[in-house]
Amino acid sequence: MKFLKPKKYITLKEAARMSGYSADYLGQLIRQGKIYGKKVYLNVAWMTTEEEINRYLQQRKHQEINQGAKNRLREHYLRFSYKIKTLSFPPMHILVKSFIWSFVLVVFIFSWLFFMSSDKATSQIDNNLQVSFQDNKQVKIPFVP
Repeated sequence: MKFLKPKKYITLKEAARMSGYSADYLGQLIRQGKIYGKKVYLNVAWMTTEEEINRYLQQRKHQEINQGAKNRLREHYLRFSYKIKTLSFPPMHILVKSFIWSFVLVVFIFSWLFFMSSDKATSQIDNNLQVSFQDNKQVKIPFVP
């Protein structure tokens, strides 16, 4: 069986020197249950152990590291969300104008393709080519759009 070492209790004043916190704050932490402590001297004063103070200091150190990481993530999120909010789309009237011009261009291209594929345009080009080959002369072929 393992014998338990008797705990060496220290006063809150000594714990305050060791931790950097005030004795009142350490008493508050003991009352909140964040640090183990014991009332002594007719239940007037609190005492705690060095191990408890060191455990609390390590715990706070980890919390500060985690909080720092959370703060960095929060700053990154805020910076990124600000960039998203500052991106703006053009006003609606500009979008409508660009849509209309796109539509006009598409209609022009399709009408030109339809005209070029029609029988009238191809037959006129074929007739001009046949005339030029029959006469063996150079004939100007008119441009048909």
